Amino acid sequence: MIKKGNVILAAVLGVLVYGCSNEPKGAAAYCTRGSAYAQKGEYDKAIEDYTRALAITPKDAWAYFARGVAYANKGKYDIAIEDYTKALAIDPQDTETYLARGIAYGKTGEMGKSIEDYSAAIAINPKFGDGYYYRAAAYRKTGEKEKAIADEAKSERLNK
Repeated sequence: MIKKGNVILAAVLGVLVYGCSNEPKGAAAYCTRGSAYAQKGEYDKAIEDYTRALAITPKDAWAYFARGVAYANKGKYDIAIEDYTKALAIDPQDTETYLARGIAYGKTGEMGKSIEDYSAAIAINPKFGDGYYYRAAAYRKTGEKEKAIADEAKSERLNK
């Protein structure tokens, strides 16, 4: 299950382990510093640094994802959705970005799109327990109790 702090931690660890993908040192430095700002809850500064990184490497899916997380943490879900969409245009196999965008859609009340994104993540990785967990919650909100129960059971099995 992804929670606000876990997404930030995952973003920070992603930069530390992988850096932003295949970019010059300047963009990597901006991504690393942006992640440090995000970890401290300084989302405006994080967004500035991710934006600088994207100016250097505009095809960096991870930087769009990380900036989207920062916007989401500020409650700016529509802007986060735009960044997640850009990240998915570059890397359409990223289950975590589908999950994050699905969460953002849910926050804006677009449950149909939310379910579509969770389903896309599950289609890419059928063993992605978090996808089932969040889709179950979305199904509950739309009154689809039987589907919610099935996804909850699947999530529990996969997230043991």
